[in-house]
Amino acid sequence: AELLQSLARYVFQSENVLCMGDHVSWHAPLDRGDSCLQHMLLAQDPQLAPIKTPLGTVRFVQVVAVMEAELDAAQKWNGPGVLQLLQKHKITGGPWLVADMRRGETLFDVDPLAQGCVEEGVLQDGSNLSGVSAVCRWQDATDKQEEE
Repeated sequence: AELLQSLARYVFQSENVLCMGDHVSWHAPLDRGDSCLQHMLLAQDPQLAPIKTPLGTVRFVQVVAVMEAELDAAQKWNGPGVLQLLQKHKITGGPWLVADMRRGETLFDVDPLAQGCVEEGVLQDGSNLSGVSAVCRWQDATDKQEEE
């Protein structure tokens, strides 16, 4: 619940919208334990279809827990492509994309051919990454000279 509250807080404070195929770099175990699942991809919910309302269409987005290698693949290629690969194997979420927080194998450990699919997808489709996050620091040049 805390994870979803943090995502909701981000959406309300930033006024950004989370869409199917987006990725969220979390850099911490999603279960607040020792899980290797530390990032998220957002998928269209496989059970809840979009609903049309007088105020517009409501689309249900599912948070899918992924490992660093899977996040990297989504960033190099695209989220929907990696989600399709994850759906092929029960251990990586299966058709419902339900994560086992104890999973220790990446998609690429489970299916060695998946890396080739990602590389082929990058060649054919390119990447849909539209933003990059970074940490920047400045140090006053006079502080650096004093240290020497």
